[in-house]
Amino acid sequence: MDKSDGSVAGRYVAYPGRDAGVLELGYITVAQRQGQGVATECMAALVDHLFQNEGYRRLFAEIDAENAASTALIERLGFVREGCLREHETTHKGVCDTVVYGLLYREWRSGTAQTS
Repeated sequence: MDKSDGSVAGRYVAYPGRDAGVLELGYITVAQRQGQGVATECMAALVDHLFQNEGYRRLFAEIDAENAASTALIERLGFVREGCLREHETTHKGVCDTVVYGLLYREWRSGTAQTS
C-alpha cells in the first residue's frame, strides 16, 4: 500500500524454500507505479528485514528470462545470477526459460548489495 493515499503499489512476498534459512522472493508492481522506484524500495526493505530481523541466510528469485525490468531490479539489490533453467515453466506466453538469482546474508551485510 502506498502510505500517501492508501492505493496498492504492488505485492512483495517471501515463500519458504526447500531448506531452513532459505526463502524465495516474489514481486509484482501495479502498472501505474512501474518505473518509479517502488519495487526497489519495497524489495530492499523486505530483503533487509528478512536478513536482519528474521535471520535468513539465503534469498533467491526465479525470473522469466525475458523480463528485463525484473532482472534489473534484482541485480540492483545485489543478487547474483546463478543459472538458467531452460523451458522451465509455462506462462501466458507459453514455455519460458527461468533465470535463478541468489543473495546471501553475508553479501547483504558486506555492502555488496546496491539499493540505489
